Amino acid sequence: MKHLKFILSAFLLLGCTITNAQYVDLGLSSGTLWATCNLGAEKEHESGLYLAWGETAEKQHYNINTYFDSDYIFFNNYRMSIRGTEYDAATTLKGKEWCMPTYLQAVELYNECSWEWVDDYNATGVAGCICTGPNGNSIFFPSAGVKIDGDLDYTQNGNYWCSELSQSWISIQNYACFINFDKTGTINSNYSLTSVDYRYWGRNVRPVINTDTAPKTEIGDFIFATTGNKHVLIAYTGNKAEVVLPADFKGENYSLGSNLFRFNDKITKVTIPNSVTSIGGRAFESCTALESINIPGSVKNIGFEAFKGCQSLKNFIFKGAPKMDQGVLSRTGLEEIAIPDGVENIPIYAFDNSPNLKRVIIPNSVTIIKGAAFENCQNLKKVKIGGNVELIANSAFAYCTNLKSITLPKELEYIGTGVFEGCINLKKITLPKELEYIGAEAFEGCINLKNITLPKELKYIGDEAFGGCINLKNITLPKKLKYIGKGVFEGCTNLKNAILKTL
Repeated sequence: MKHLKFILSAFLLLGCTITNAQYVDLGLSSGTLWATCNLGAEKEHESGLYLAWGETAEKQHYNINTYFDSDYIFFNNYRMSIRGTEYDAATTLKGKEWCMPTYLQAVELYNECSWEWVDDYNATGVAGCICTGPNGNSIFFPSAGVKIDGDLDYTQNGNYWCSELSQSWISIQNYACFINFDKTGTINSNYSLTSVDYRYWGRNVRPVINTDTAPKTEIGDFIFATTGNKHVLIAYTGNKAEVVLPADFKGENYSLGSNLFRFNDKITKVTIPNSVTSIGGRAFESCTALESINIPGSVKNIGFEAFKGCQSLKNFIFKGAPKMDQGVLSRTGLEEIAIPDGVENIPIYAFDNSPNLKRVIIPNSVTIIKGAAFENCQNLKKVKIGGNVELIANSAFAYCTNLKSITLPKELEYIGTGVFEGCINLKKITLPKELEYIGAEAFEGCINLKNITLPKELKYIGDEAFGGCINLKNITLPKKLKYIGKGVFEGCTNLKNAILKTL
């Protein structure tokens, strides 16, 4: 394991003096620099401080009665984020050059890095995850648990605060976002990088360099920030409908920063040059007038919800095979999409709730279609899936109400929970011979499905997998079947024969 560590003593970084600090450049698209150690720790394996969200000192008990904002007035004052404020523990305890990570920085860390669980990090006896960046450098996150009241619990989990209140549970004012991994080395949450939980519990903090302090360069209508050796376009000050991005930054490549054009309702077209290497999270979110965009082959990463809510977007052309993050083209106006060859997985919520999407082509390079990728695309009619997809995750095509038929790839082994749930017009589906697993509610409510042939290798059928398939008439259960869940055929009022073959 290689670490690129900078032990700084009065060293000038980003135009700011950082004293006795350590950070690691992981080679992330945004240039974000993560601290080597937890806040309050001197060594990588040490837990450091346990803090409630928005507090800057440890205490004996962590509960609602000891929390500084027990009446949640704070939520109304600061809205979503405490980044860089007096309530940001990293800023208060380490200096203005540091801050708690944002939700998008946490998403980037997870999606661009590899995560490996170790039981004994460097013979310290401490378990946790090694996070290795695109450039091979890495940092260690101890699995230090969470303090609830006066007890240390969940010691097989890592718990690290982000600087924002819950994004998905905004109505629940006592919840805040945090990175939460477990022994699997993956994020411990259904569909999201961060979990949400009570902000009065005590968790660790892993600071990042505050990019607001980075040197800025203005070129025409564009403002760039330089972090280390990374150049990021962070703001557009113009008002043109058609925007042509700079050909480069002083002869060098650059990336598009998070939230760059977010909520811009004027731009209709953006020309991205070959010098752009990545597109940050929510960079174009809710650009409701944006109609067309071409992604050059130089772009290697497209961030979290980068084009979500672009309702007028009709033309989206890839010239490479970038890694795409969660919700990248969710809720857009796209009518068809051809995933470029070379892409290995379709991310969660990738195209969900896109009402105009009618046709999808998935290449042979894709092996996984993740959860809710096309959920509630109610006009989706044609899906061509490449031959190497092995897993279709939960709710991937749920409530695609105009989907009438689909041919699944021969390599497919796993159909997750609710994958085709609510596909009321699905009449024909061919299950591949190698399929072993059909999850709960996988075909629930497919009221027009009349016949389905279960493959010989099938071993598992989850609860209510065919529930409410009122037109299903005949089905033969294979010999190798080991588990049949509860209510598998509940509500199948026309089912006449269910034959179980025996060995």
